[in-house]
Amino acid sequence: AYYTGSIRLGALNDGQQIGRLHVSGSAYLSGSLALKHVSVSSATYTPSADTFFIGVDTTSNEVKIILDASRFVTGSCLVIKDEGGNAATNIIMLSGGAPLAEGFSTIDGHGEIVLQAPYSAVGVYTNGTHWFVY
Repeated sequence: AYYTGSIRLGALNDGQQIGRLHVSGSAYLSGSLALKHVSVSSATYTPSADTFFIGVDTTSNEVKIILDASRFVTGSCLVIKDEGGNAATNIIMLSGGAPLAEGFSTIDGHGEIVLQAPYSAVGVYTNGTHWFVY
């Protein structure tokens, strides 16, 4: 199939992604690829499955990002960035999220990791149960 223009694929059910595009073989994109960006400054934030970039501003307070792996499909990625440059004053904490049968989800084997350097960033992906830094 060949299509020129814009198209949105997938489906949502109560805010959760239930559909996805699968390409077997090669894919060629002409133009830019835009991934969802969310700006966060509240004390806690739990990303949804359609989020990719999380831009954090800790000017007023510390921010805790709750990474609930049960909300994401295996292979999902997130990038968390201190866009405000204030993580040395007010940290950004990433938490493993919802409890599992054997305990909480982990991030590289830890329940929490902290970003505390100005303009720091971290990329994580999930296997559907735990998160891993890349």
